Amino acid sequence: MRKAFFAAFVICLLPLTVSAAPVLWTFSGATFSDGGTASGSFVYDADTNTYSSVNVTTTAGSVLLTGANLLYVAPGLPASSADVLTVASSSANLTGVRGLSLSFSPALSDLGGTVSLTGLEATCADATCSSPSGASRTLNAGPVAGVGKSNVPALSPWATAVAALLLAAAALVALRRGV
Repeated sequence: MRKAFFAAFVICLLPLTVSAAPVLWTFSGATFSDGGTASGSFVYDADTNTYSSVNVTTTAGSVLLTGANLLYVAPGLPASSADVLTVASSSANLTGVRGLSLSFSPALSDLGGTVSLTGLEATCADATCSSPSGASRTLNAGPVAGVGKSNVPALSPWATAVAALLLAAAALVALRRGV
């Protein structure tokens, strides 16, 4: 009985790996086909497929004569681990607002690392920015780096419950024996 009790107790204490946090991705010095540049950062959570804390800046070039500060994710194209569309406004109607699509290869994950970045900057053609209009420029391949999640050892809820029951049983046995 003691051996079975001890074996069950040890198994319950084995940790499982639990994800800790979304990944901050950064890039700088990426160049556009017209000589402008792009740099910035964003947070991507692979568990929920969501982008947050978007802060991308582009500079002027020979095609697009002004830069932009892109702080939002547009609703016009569904964001994924391989693509996101950032825009310069959170307004309900994005017609005429600057947008920058970012594409990642391989797709982003919660492990971080370095992936290749390409994209297209243009003006939004409609309210949800589902397509570009007017002058546009392509973002040449460049690296995007992310620091992966740290893995924190933790007990599963079931292991915690079983461990608590085993400890309570051990305490009860010890009390009965007068230990």
